[in-house]
Amino acid sequence: MPFDIINIPKRDLERFSDPEKLKKEAVPYVGQLRQHQQEAEKLYLRLDPLRQGSALLEFNKSDILFAEDVKTISQEGGSNFRLGKIWVKKGAVAVRLEPFVVHDMSDVFNEY
Repeated sequence: MPFDIINIPKRDLERFSDPEKLKKEAVPYVGQLRQHQQEAEKLYLRLDPLRQGSALLEFNKSDILFAEDVKTISQEGGSNFRLGKIWVKKGAVAVRLEPFVVHDMSDVFNEY
């Protein structure tokens, strides 16, 4: 089933109905998908939504050849989220956004 925040033309769905052909042209990524709030042509994918500080990947929607639902995960307290799989065109440029805790590392250089 296609993922609802990604509009994939019907011809592409038919073109990639063969999994072997899709593997030759794209790389799969699985995680929690979210539409970019300011730029409609971009999409975020959080690799490990259950882990705090998980890396985010940012893709251009035009580089996504196929998308599908994987499953829905329910958490304690009743909240849930969907995992999706996107197949990204080989050679596409994406951005990895990785959160980190800011520390003053100047002491490392003072030791030498």
